Amino acid sequence: MATIKLLGRTFDVPPYKLSTLRVVAPAIDRINTTANSLRTLEGVVGAADDLVVVIAAGLVKIDPELTAEALGDQLGVADMPAIRDAFLSIMADTGMASGEAPATLAAESKEALPTESATSSLNS
Repeated sequence: MATIKLLGRTFDVPPYKLSTLRVVAPAIDRINTTANSLRTLEGVVGAADDLVVVIAAGLVKIDPELTAEALGDQLGVADMPAIRDAFLSIMADTGMASGEAPATLAAESKEALPTESATSSLNS
């Protein structure tokens, strides 16, 4: 269980299962792709939106009003450290680091996934 703090509240978010990962995989892929290119405000806001999509997938199960849109309306640039920490905590608790596919999964697969593969590669 990942314990995260956002909006002055503490949430215990259970590890994401495949069905949730399937939904957030595009956002995780974008996060992995843009991780080193956050030189513009547009890039930072886009990355923040993707982080919020991933976080909201767990929070909406705890509180249906905590959708990605609702979180986006309440969070700002000053919240970026908390957003990043929440994302990393959820991903680590799910068995992934920074949104990448777990190394053990790639090693066990006969059709080995690329080492830098993100979650959506699991859907192919």
